[in-house]
Amino acid sequence: MIRLIETSPVQIAWAEYDAAALRLQRVYAAVDPVTDNVADRLRRMQMSVEVLRLWRDFQDLFLCDGSDLDPAA
Repeated sequence: MIRLIETSPVQIAWAEYDAAALRLQRVYAAVDPVTDNVADRLRRMQMSVEVLRLWRDFQDLFLCDGSDLDPAA
């Protein structure tokens, strides 16, 4: 759960990335090679792209100096 009172944009970005990465890990852990199909693989690839996007968002916020952050973000 995210607390908005004392949560920075970096913490929110990390929480979003972390949740998506954990979901993807659970999906991969449940793959059955016998019943796996193209649609399932495509779904996992789309989830992987989303995890990568969230990681980059987190990384951009974490590495910036903070001068370009909107205080309401």
